[in-house]
Amino acid sequence: TPLYSSAASDVYKRQAGQRSVAIRPRAMSNKASGLKVNGAAVAQSSRTVVPVSAGSRIVVEVTSPDGSATNRYSFTVEVA
Repeated sequence: TPLYSSAASDVYKRQAGQRSVAIRPRAMSNKASGLKVNGAAVAQSSRTVVPVSAGSRIVVEVTSPDGSATNRYSFTVEVA
């Protein structure tokens, strides 16, 4: 699984025939009050398997410690 950073490209290239990707989302601060992948709550750094096809969009949402703000990071899946 490649590392993803908000400064990186917003495209993940998958191998032909690959139907899922495993990601381990992690907020930059362990004080974040929430972490979601495609709308589903996940634990910090937990392995999360996401079904994909060409054109799929994966969205990781991080909520601030006080719950007042969220940041969304998204990327699109393409066939390599």
